Amino acid sequence: MVGLKSLIKDVFEDFGLIISGWSATWDSGIRDLMYSVQSRRYSWYWNALYDNISPEAKELLEFRDGTLIPGDTADSFFSQIKENVEAIEMQRFQHTDEAEVIVNKTKKYIKSNNYVDLNDLLIKETNKTIEFIKKIEASSEVDDYHEFITEIITFTTPLGRVISLISYYGEGNFHSDLIIKTFERLSQEFITSGLEQKIKLQHLPLTLVFYAAGLSYFSRERFRDLNNIFYKPSSEERMLKERGIPLFEQLCLSRILRDLDRLISSYERHFAPQSKFLSLNIYEMFVDVFPTEAEYQKNFDLFELTLGLKIEQQGQLVNYIGMFHFKMDKSTLFNFFSKGKAMGNQWDYLQLFQGEEELTSLLHSYSETFNKYGVLAGGNRTDYTQLYK
Repeated sequence: MVGLKSLIKDVFEDFGLIISGWSATWDSGIRDLMYSVQSRRYSWYWNALYDNISPEAKELLEFRDGTLIPGDTADSFFSQIKENVEAIEMQRFQHTDEAEVIVNKTKKYIKSNNYVDLNDLLIKETNKTIEFIKKIEASSEVDDYHEFITEIITFTTPLGRVISLISYYGEGNFHSDLIIKTFERLSQEFITSGLEQKIKLQHLPLTLVFYAAGLSYFSRERFRDLNNIFYKPSSEERMLKERGIPLFEQLCLSRILRDLDRLISSYERHFAPQSKFLSLNIYEMFVDVFPTEAEYQKNFDLFELTLGLKIEQQGQLVNYIGMFHFKMDKSTLFNFFSKGKAMGNQWDYLQLFQGEEELTSLLHSYSETFNKYGVLAGGNRTDYTQLYK
């Protein structure tokens, strides 16, 4: 018995402990051994359901300078630890943090068709973003809008990475429905009073995840799913609901990042400040699906052109000009459309429109609309109908 006590004491001395499901009330012998240990080499953790531990456990935990982890049953708690360790292991020699753990869980759940845990993970990350939005002090002035907007983007990036992965790798209605439900939750009006620009910026996280899904769908040429995110989500924003405006109209950068060139002086001379700012600051959301920034930028330009055509299709003039409009080299656009033209009616991109005739008509009206504002902003006139000749 003496040898066993010595062995147990050595374990307490040389290792940290994770305790779950033990009250410490009746096992006075083990409790006394724990009190006799002097080493503080490793931390001790005590998991308890609903933060409910016995007086004896509380006293012992305080003596050991331990940490209480409330809220889970032992089964759930250790299963979560196992998943976190496995997710970190996937990173092996790479730097890892909470975002990497979330990303690796997402990959695991998609690969194993674990719909329940994927749904729970997405809800949890969406809730984090919503709580962040709610904490925005809408009535106070901002000293540095560049820092403020960048903070929103940084906080939303883990959710954006999850959305881009689901959009890129997920298949079937379940995954696309997850995306749409996330959009609808983020479309709520969390801030109703305060500075106008801050009220608008509450929807920036929604715009970011919309781009995360849009670029990922586009790169996989999953145009039916892409069309669904344009029209399926129902906006919870009152004015848009009353006017019947599709959710993606709410997300237009000219609405969300209005006067960006005035708010951030370094963008004062940019032709398309909103588009430029976004393209430079959201690549991190796509590191899991686009291996290079060049591939990311190609899909960014093509998606923004498509977004412009969809806005034109609605007949809503929002005066938004994508960054691609001011690039001298438009070979990315020409290569995409010339390849599609060769495929004729079999081109899947036409699922976004009512056939070739509507696409041609939209390219024409889009040219007129955006050349008008593009020339005023300093760009060159472009006939986008030439893309689809």
